[in-house]
This record gives sequence, structure tokens and C-alpha cells, in this order.
Amino acid sequence: MRETEFERREGLARMIYAAEVFLRTLNMWHGKWYQLRSVGPVLRDEQQITHGELRAALDYLQERRYIDARRTKDRVIVQIADYALEDLECKLLPDGTALLAGQGQDPLIDP
Repeated sequence: MRETEFERREGLARMIYAAEVFLRTLNMWHGKWYQLRSVGPVLRDEQQITHGELRAALDYLQERRYIDARRTKDRVIVQIADYALEDLECKLLPDGTALLAGQGQDPLIDP
């Protein structure tokens, strides 16, 4: 396997890990909105998850409808990819809760 292919797969594995950790973190908030400016440093300390891998994980979770995001200042629902993480907060959606409870399956996430 070429080194670039290995790096790509390693980056994907870290993104998946970030998504799994983030879902478990968000679950502790029990349906409340969680400010993302708090999560970045926590997840990056886990296993050297980069900002890009974290953003990719959050974008994936939102696209799969496991989480929702809104701007902190005016509480308007937005796409994570369009804003700085520091300006957003997230909430676990029912599909995310079901996934964590083992009631659903995702091809990438094994919470």
C-alpha cells in the first residue's frame, strides 16, 4: 500500500474515532445543546485528533442526522461545514440516541 493511501485510511480511522467519542460525549448532555467551543480541546487530546478530522466527523454525524447544529448567538439551525466550531452548539437527535443504544447501525460508527 502506498504511503498516501495508508495516510488516507489512518485519517479516516481517526475521523471515525472522533465521531464515536463525540456521540458518547454529547449523550451525556441528555438532549441539551452543547457548545462546540468546549469539545475541540477535549477530543484533540484523546488521540491527537486534528481540527480537520473533528470537523469531518461532525459533518458526517450531521449529514447522517445523528446530531443537529445551531449558531450560538441566535439559535438558528445551520450546517456545521459553514461555520467555525466556536460559534456552534450541537444536540443529539433521536437517530443518534438509537445508534448509541444499539438500535441502529452505521457502516462507519461502532459506538
